[in-house]
Amino acid sequence: MNTIIDAWDRFWFSSNREDSLKTLAAFRVCFCFVLFVFYVTRQFDVSFLYGENGIFPAHYAASQPQLKYHLSLLYFVHSDFLLNGLHFLLLLFLGFSVLGLFTRFSLLAAYILHLSFIHRNPSVMFGMDMISTFFLFYLCFARSNAYFSLDQKLFKNVPRKSTTISFLAHRLMQLQICVIYAFSGMEKLKGTRWWDGSAMWDVMSIGTMQRWDMSFLSHIPFLLSLGGYIVILWEIYFSFLVWQPKLKKYVLGMGALMHIGIWLFMNLPGFGFMMISLYILFLSGDEISKLLRLSDS
Repeated sequence: MNTIIDAWDRFWFSSNREDSLKTLAAFRVCFCFVLFVFYVTRQFDVSFLYGENGIFPAHYAASQPQLKYHLSLLYFVHSDFLLNGLHFLLLLFLGFSVLGLFTRFSLLAAYILHLSFIHRNPSVMFGMDMISTFFLFYLCFARSNAYFSLDQKLFKNVPRKSTTISFLAHRLMQLQICVIYAFSGMEKLKGTRWWDGSAMWDVMSIGTMQRWDMSFLSHIPFLLSLGGYIVILWEIYFSFLVWQPKLKKYVLGMGALMHIGIWLFMNLPGFGFMMISLYILFLSGDEISKLLRLSDS
């Protein structure tokens, strides 16, 4: 019993918290940059997506019972000019978060505005919107400006000492990734198409989501079946294998290749890069320093 309690204590409270600060900072930069680029692409369609004369007017959204508790600042904004201004503010705060400027306030403001936009029109929300909400929330509690931030350079008083809540936020983000992949893999097992190996063909044959004609893959059914089984096994066992030091780099590397493949072959550019940015949370401060030295050489 004492062994279990000691292991629990080490996992949540006794790890190298200061090493966690560099990981959180690197994650903040990459994750918020991906979100910034993603929201830039929506800036040109703000009125169409969220305006009174758009596809989902506010008066109609307010009348939907399933949206009763979807609170949003946008319900109080009836001008397209102000609506675009709020979206620009979201971009501004995400940009500040990337730079590490007024980091805590910028992350909280970005989180509130992000929620306001996805609550205002959930019909345009997809996986990236939903998943990014979790990690923006956790970042609000993490000390992510100890490194790679303008706060550190300008104010000189950002402590490089972690706190319990900051380290807990880091751990919860790691576990959140494991939950996402575990549920994704288990949900796939509910469909017969994943069991008989034909699900990958279903994905590759969706014309509106493909960058190129992939019909030639129908002549290589073995490859499609193998790819489907590998994806399922990787997602289900990710939660166990990523904690093994000797296997971690291979598990994360395979995940990065999978998401880059989704970006190359499917019209889902932002989602894959956001998921890859989450992998930074499993790297130690020393591993991040090594990667930075490699990028400089």
